[in-house]
Amino acid sequence: MLGVRAKLYPWIERGLLATGWLRADQPRQWSRHARLVFVCSGNICRSPYAEAAARRCGLAAISCGIATEKGLPADGTAIQEAAQRGLDLTSHRTTRWQDVEIGTGDIIVAMQLRHALTVLPRATARACHVIMLSSLLLPKFAPIPDPYGKPRQYFHSVFDLIDAGIQRMAQLHTLADSDIK
Repeated sequence: MLGVRAKLYPWIERGLLATGWLRADQPRQWSRHARLVFVCSGNICRSPYAEAAARRCGLAAISCGIATEKGLPADGTAIQEAAQRGLDLTSHRTTRWQDVEIGTGDIIVAMQLRHALTVLPRATARACHVIMLSSLLLPKFAPIPDPYGKPRQYFHSVFDLIDAGIQRMAQLHTLADSDIK
């Protein structure tokens, strides 16, 4: 059954993004955000890299995983690829989604649909928006696959997607700030 879900989720995600659900690609949606909370599975590859990349762009950010233990280091290949991009993940330690304090104004940024669906009930209860990072890569839909256990070139491709999404976030944040002033 898991194989069927893995094949269907990208298509479902594409449809949901096309209808506007789980998207945040307009400047007005960024006018009141306090912090970005990046969510993936293990909090050892994608979300720690996204957190570091967002901080480099001047955005407040943290990261966590929906299926991880507390205190694990980042994946070795993620550390190497991040270092090639000028980011240091060596001090990163995993955080569980359940342990993150979220509040109004936080934007929860999911790497995949299953992450968004997992965090949605708690985020909604706290008046937090949940978005898919891939929504910032539209009109060219690009899912953010898990590079764990894959060759370094795979990490390179995934981190390129994350960088593109972070750059779009920074642009939207800047546009939202200029509209407020």
